[in-house]
Amino acid sequence: MPNINHRSLLLRVGRVFAVVFCVVFAGLGLAAPANAHSFLVRTSPATGARLSTGPDEVVLDFSERIDGTPHLSLRTATGTKIDLAFVGTDPGGTRIRANVPTLARDIYLVTWQVLARDGHTTEGEFAFAVGTDLPPGAVDTRTRPSQGRFGWADALIQFEIVAGLAFAFGCLASERLIWATHRPAPTSPKSPAAPSIAFALVGVMSAVALELHRRHVLGSLTDWSGALATRADRLMVATGSLTGLALVAARSSRLRRIAALPVAAALALMVWRGHSGDDSRWWATPLGTAHVIGSAAWAGALLHLTRRPIDRPARTAFGIAARRYSRFALPVVAVTIGIGTIVAFTRFDSIHQLWTTRYGTILLIKLALVVAALVLANLARAKGLRNVDNKPSTLRTIVRVELLAVTAVLAASVALAVTAPPSSAGSFVLGPPPIANATWGADLAGNNLVLVAAVDHQLQIRVLQPGGQPPPTGRATISGKQPDGSDIDITARNCGQGCETISHEWQPGTTELGVTVGESDYAGGTAHVSIEWSPGPVGGPLLAAAVAATKQAGNISLTESVTSNSAASADAGNTRISGPDFISQEPFGNGGDDVHQLADDQGLNVIAFTVPASNIWIKMWIDPITKRIAKETIIDPGHRIEHTISYPP
Repeated sequence: MPNINHRSLLLRVGRVFAVVFCVVFAGLGLAAPANAHSFLVRTSPATGARLSTGPDEVVLDFSERIDGTPHLSLRTATGTKIDLAFVGTDPGGTRIRANVPTLARDIYLVTWQVLARDGHTTEGEFAFAVGTDLPPGAVDTRTRPSQGRFGWADALIQFEIVAGLAFAFGCLASERLIWATHRPAPTSPKSPAAPSIAFALVGVMSAVALELHRRHVLGSLTDWSGALATRADRLMVATGSLTGLALVAARSSRLRRIAALPVAAALALMVWRGHSGDDSRWWATPLGTAHVIGSAAWAGALLHLTRRPIDRPARTAFGIAARRYSRFALPVVAVTIGIGTIVAFTRFDSIHQLWTTRYGTILLIKLALVVAALVLANLARAKGLRNVDNKPSTLRTIVRVELLAVTAVLAASVALAVTAPPSSAGSFVLGPPPIANATWGADLAGNNLVLVAAVDHQLQIRVLQPGGQPPPTGRATISGKQPDGSDIDITARNCGQGCETISHEWQPGTTELGVTVGESDYAGGTAHVSIEWSPGPVGGPLLAAAVAATKQAGNISLTESVTSNSAASADAGNTRISGPDFISQEPFGNGGDDVHQLADDQGLNVIAFTVPASNIWIKMWIDPITKRIAKETIIDPGHRIEHTISYPP
């Protein structure tokens, strides 16, 4: 093997990934803003519905026409799959129907996946109950959010981080545990720990930049701290800090021996950031961390072994190292596989989910890759290690193939990390019962969505974290002012996880409410919501006319600002877009629910409504002459989006 300058190798790797980083985010910046995403508008049964008898069919309405064959499944809270006799779309292409057999008293989960016209895959799930004696908080345990389409950008970036940290940790451990007493020849290169850490550091930078891009603040340094306010964001920033510290230590002759410590800590934060961190069981994160650390030691030590020269002067050192690696790897791999098996199978409610869910399919692929790696490891011990002193090339070849298999195992692990598990400690949340014909208001409380529903004699507050799941703990504090100026303090009763309700007599006029949500997985804050009572005229025809008129417009000028935290601000961005493209990316292309007209504002008609199945609230200002949309505020779990629209002549 030729002599390799470690510093120049590190610089070359850094340049390559810097170029990749710039190209990726230049592409993101130039990407077209309009995509015909299919938002789920409403469902029948409604989310959280308590039915006395089972429905004859499940119906899902989407904002845009969907292409391809929709996927719909139904299962009970214990994981039993219910066969659906028919799943198809109506002629308009925006509605999915599925015939349902007779359902017994139970909680049911509907899981769906559709493909929009632009190739964007969207998926989600909702629950309903059959049986009149089910309490409002039935099956009220933590749930994981259903994830949207498989995020290839997120998966590739996470693989970059995890693989880089894993190879670095294993190489550093190998230096101390395998090669410390048998140093290689002077011409032998060092282990690639530092380049691997640099590889991971570029991944962390890419992950942070991708999140800032998604929140429309990538170009505004002053808004970064407010945008990166979620637990996952903070853990990623901490991972980057530890990775940078590890890179400094790995490049220092004095600090290199402790460089494995910040690398291991960074890997632990990545585990905490994933499914294990969302698990309420105390042992989930420690076991997950042990599994990842063991996998890292296996992968990195293999990589280090393949870097050793096998020419005649270094052959003895290579043989000794190979035998020491074999003794080191045997217990590490056995314990790692055992822990991984325990952690993986706690994600399932029933064995059939292994082949009926995407998470299960990926896990089976990972298990097959692990078996392949073990077969290669056994072959290396039986064939290559026995004759390593005379013919080391045989062992080198087998080890390299084993390294490829272990790298594929790491890739499968990352795919699992970005895929929603099929279960949540054996159960899921039914959620609060639906409310019909309500007047709705919404705002962000920190990173949390607060939805306020007002009906005769009742007030309901719902709190949802980014991703659409209710917060795991804590209750909202509610206060405000009546239309007559008097203060109100409200102590509501629980109506399910993330839900508060109380009997309330509404005064005519505008009631101002402040809903304070404490910090849990995400930053908390106070939402300020105005409720106009009594409900205004039905605004459905006005919304339909506005959608049609805006869709018929030519190019429009769109000013957009997006915030992900009630305490943050965002710079406005301008773009030109056609009317049809603008409507295609909006969640109300197929209408909304509880559309009510509010008081006119500066000569503009105002309506407010919800897209209930996607937990979106919209307030819209409409030109009364042209019937076109003039501006709108859209609030969904984790985002406030402000649009101002002008129509060039």
